Amino acid sequence: MLFRDFITSEKQEYDFLYPDYCCTADGNTDIRPLSDFEECFKLKLFKDVSLLATTLASRKNTKALYMGEDFNNVLSSVGKYASENGYIAKLLWNYRYQGMYHMVFGVAIPSKHKKLDKLTPFTNH
Repeated sequence: MLFRDFITSEKQEYDFLYPDYCCTADGNTDIRPLSDFEECFKLKLFKDVSLLATTLASRKNTKALYMGEDFNNVLSSVGKYASENGYIAKLLWNYRYQGMYHMVFGVAIPSKHKKLDKLTPFTNH
């Protein structure tokens, strides 16, 4: 089952979602990570104070405009989708290793409280 099929069939809130993609953030004809992230926020799948983690490939057939382009695209897209749907998303951890990058976002509903402000994000490149 594709992640998209799962999130559209299982209508409930989650503490933790971890789509482990084997493609770039741009995806391919069947798998569209950025679109999936947007759908998660639109469907309100996150409980207050939850995690969204993902693994994506940094390799792609087209040349990136700059190093970290894919990472920055995911970072800004997740933040945008969260904000548009009443959430806040904060990058808590990321790691890049052998053509893959891993990201963990803390997700919360700011209208309830700002628990994420107490967490210290860190990066490990």
